[in-house]
Amino acid sequence: MNPRSLIALAGLTLLATACGGSDKKSPTEPGGENDNSSYSASISGGYTKSLTGTSAFASDNSQTEVGFALALGTEEGNNNAIVIWRRQSGVLAAGTYQFADYSNIEDPADVPANELVGITVFDLTQESAVLCVSTSGTLTITQSSANRLKGNVSMAASCLDSSGAEKTINVTGTFDAVGGTVVIPNG
Repeated sequence: MNPRSLIALAGLTLLATACGGSDKKSPTEPGGENDNSSYSASISGGYTKSLTGTSAFASDNSQTEVGFALALGTEEGNNNAIVIWRRQSGVLAAGTYQFADYSNIEDPADVPANELVGITVFDLTQESAVLCVSTSGTLTITQSSANRLKGNVSMAASCLDSSGAEKTINVTGTFDAVGGTVVIPNG
């Protein structure tokens, strides 16, 4: 994995997990009183971990790098997250979508606009922080609207930890995400 791309992805992941970042949240926004969003995922292979929390998605046609993002793990102070994105904007319709192999990509613009990229991070505040990027798999949307996405994920990923060790993982899980805001920096 390219270190420059990994640093950019880590920044994207941290921003995407800050969905709904304002202090005043609407009742259905991530972290609002009626959020009712959730996700549950299992990581196996080179690392073993169970992740749970809230989830959100957003679409933004003003950004060329990320037009759609689904963040699983949106709680403030969360050290674990799964972020799924694509360059093409628009909320995903019900159906099955393929993950791109992002393990050898130098520039996010090299990923076709309609392909998904999956990023998994965990233990971000530990010396053993891990960043993983998709190599294959599927995202299945079972219910889709402007305010809610439900479905499941099955993704293989290539990982790099803070010591430089490379491993592979499999991520499987389900989500029930609310529509929100994903902040992507310019430049």
